[in-house]
Amino acid sequence: MPLKLFRTKGTEIIEKCVWVKDGSRLICMTYNYSPAYGKLTYASSVLKSVAESPTTQQRKNHEYTTTRRYDIRPVYINIKRQLNGIDVIKAIRYQMCLGIGCVGPRKHNIIEEYVILDTDCNYVDDVECVNCYSDNPTCLGLQKTYGDECGGRCLNCEYVQRQHI
Repeated sequence: MPLKLFRTKGTEIIEKCVWVKDGSRLICMTYNYSPAYGKLTYASSVLKSVAESPTTQQRKNHEYTTTRRYDIRPVYINIKRQLNGIDVIKAIRYQMCLGIGCVGPRKHNIIEEYVILDTDCNYVDDVECVNCYSDNPTCLGLQKTYGDECGGRCLNCEYVQRQHI
């Protein structure tokens, strides 16, 4: 008796560090695909090689890189729904070549800190880098710090604060 596969909204296809040979390239992929919605999350790395399979060290390095890329900055994309495993890999390969690429966009490391200052201030969310530090307690606002970049700016009193983390 043949088996019939049913995929529901809760079905996810997850494969980690799958190796694919495409011409002279060995590609390591990690992906998560939701067939009901067509949501695909992936990251990959490409090894240019004439060998049929990667060496142990190459495999370890590329699997580590692919896993880190998937954890830190994966690609999020919607593709056709209800694809099988090989069609998902073909869609990833297409996106690698003609679409988004192997990894997703960089995310800025934003750390939010609340600074209590005066309440007469309108805080602006945009961040502007300055080379000075002023200790003027005349405004209230949420200071956003981008790593070693500068804090925020108040329009009423031109208060600018640089914060280092």
